[in-house]
Amino acid sequence: MKQQPPSAAPVQTARHFGLDWLRIGAFVLLIFYHIGMVFAPGHWLIKIDQPVEAVAWPMALIQPWRMPLLFAVSGYASHALLQRSAGLFGFVQSRTRRLLLPLLFGSLVIVAPQWWVKFSIDTGETSDLAHFWWRHWLSFTTLDGQFMPDTGHLWFIAYLWTYTIALALLVWLASAPVRTPMVRIAQWLGDGSRLLWAPLLPLLLMRLVMLFTLPETHGLLHDWVSDVTFLPPFLFGFALAATPAWWPAIRRVWCIAVLAALCTGAILLAIEVIWPDGIAQRSHLVQALQRESAFVMAWVMLFALLGLADRWLNHDHRWRARLCEAVFPFYIVHQTIIVVAAWLLIGQGLGSSMIFAGLVIATFGGCWLFYRLAVHSGPLREWLGLGPRRKPAVAALPTVSPVTRAQPVEH
Repeated sequence: MKQQPPSAAPVQTARHFGLDWLRIGAFVLLIFYHIGMVFAPGHWLIKIDQPVEAVAWPMALIQPWRMPLLFAVSGYASHALLQRSAGLFGFVQSRTRRLLLPLLFGSLVIVAPQWWVKFSIDTGETSDLAHFWWRHWLSFTTLDGQFMPDTGHLWFIAYLWTYTIALALLVWLASAPVRTPMVRIAQWLGDGSRLLWAPLLPLLLMRLVMLFTLPETHGLLHDWVSDVTFLPPFLFGFALAATPAWWPAIRRVWCIAVLAALCTGAILLAIEVIWPDGIAQRSHLVQALQRESAFVMAWVMLFALLGLADRWLNHDHRWRARLCEAVFPFYIVHQTIIVVAAWLLIGQGLGSSMIFAGLVIATFGGCWLFYRLAVHSGPLREWLGLGPRRKPAVAALPTVSPVTRAQPVEH
């Protein structure tokens, strides 16, 4: 393999601010989605006494694409992180530390109050949180069918780390003979509207085969349905960052993607209204239509949102960097705040509107306080979802030649 000359700089990928705004928006939407779980029909950690059926309607339109979007944005960011890392091993080491430390802390500490609330509601147990945490949560046994401790809503981090390792393995295996056909495939996909429909057809077929044979389990090592749903967007995001020539293709298919998203969304909404999930019995045909429509919507919404981000959101703002930094701590703690706050508010006999307002204020306020705690937590920053504090750059002293005068240091 030809060696790069020492003076050559590593390839840098220009930052796409639109992807940052998509990431921020996706996490904000995730918070409202989980607040909605308190009011929607069906089963969750905690529910109001009289669920509101209409709350499930917008949630049915959000559910298919909210997590694929996060995986796609994470894949896009992974390419930039790989470019900045000290080789492939450095990339894996950095991502492992960045993801597994908050996953470990969150699973052992942050998620516990959610199951304490659920356990208290289901069994009438009156023991305090400390007793539950020490006696049950850290028991590494099963309680009422739930193994403790558990990742809870932090399953996304476990999947993201697993996909990152798979990505690193693919990059390692992509030797020069393999890269040439990969480049040709990327060029072929970027022509016309192929980028929209060509990857979707085999994925749709795989999802159809799994339709009534494999359930979605969030079991990480055996959840093939989720892998088919989440891994392709993650790899697509990485490939998009590595193939800037795909952006014109995204712009070309944007209108088609929006139209397809509206059509599939209408199907999903009609099914939810006529056969409410968890209430009405759905036939196999209706279930197949719902799941296939959701899968198509998840894919086409990526193109609709990427096109939107590229056209209208690709600009910086003084709050962007701060919000990008805050979203991971927000994600780590938000569901615990929602569950505990809902438990306290429901116990006050308030109406649905007051509970909703209280949850919004408590969740965003509590998440911001947790983020500020993480900022000032010193060595605990990485456990709370932030990267290590960057050391201030030190300007290098100029080399003084015996025959030339030293130039002033530029800052």
